[in-house]
Amino acid sequence: MTFLRSVLTAIFFALFGVGGFLMGIVVVPVAMLFSKEHAISALRLSWKFFVGGLEFFRLIKLEKKNLNSSHRGVVIAANHPTLLDIVFLMSSYENSVCIVKESLLRNILLRPIVRSIFIPTKEFDISSIDKAADAIRSGINVIIFPEGTRSDNPRKKVHSGAARIAIKTACHVIPVRITCDPLILGKTSNPLSVSNRTVKFALQEFAPIFPEANPDLSNAKKSRILTSKISEILKI
Repeated sequence: MTFLRSVLTAIFFALFGVGGFLMGIVVVPVAMLFSKEHAISALRLSWKFFVGGLEFFRLIKLEKKNLNSSHRGVVIAANHPTLLDIVFLMSSYENSVCIVKESLLRNILLRPIVRSIFIPTKEFDISSIDKAADAIRSGINVIIFPEGTRSDNPRKKVHSGAARIAIKTACHVIPVRITCDPLILGKTSNPLSVSNRTVKFALQEFAPIFPEANPDLSNAKKSRILTSKISEILKI
């Protein structure tokens, strides 16, 4: 059984890479002729099929708790335990893009999609904050991982990017906690390792958090307060 699960996992990873490349060079460019929202919807639909396939073969089971898929123009802040987090979030939330590491532009399979849809960044620089703010003002959600990278360890350093975007656009933050049992595809996990049983993932959405409205507080202070609240809810 473990051998079969390993083979199926390898097949799905291959499909993800090749499918992502084809989406980036064929489907997304055509959809972009109509609008960016059409391109985002095409990618979301393909990733919904991908997740559905994983569930069909019982490689994973995905539970969604209190998710409102129709948010518009908000920051979605999530912890980042596994490689599949971005797939789960973008397939679950409509009209959403994600801030990702700039290093993904060096991935030949993912580069076309990253360039077209995502917001690549290096340490949440000013440019990426501005691009994220523009997306939110146009009604697109921005998914962000405050940890900046996958983390197997609680209480990792939390970046203030989510808070800075929310303050800049006066929008609220939707915290989403991701759990994985048993943990696979983590930062320190062997990417080819699989479980001998169905892996249970859960996405839990919490009540929105609003930036401080006190005009006497500086944006830096507001950012620290909001980042602390995000960290506390997500347990990072």
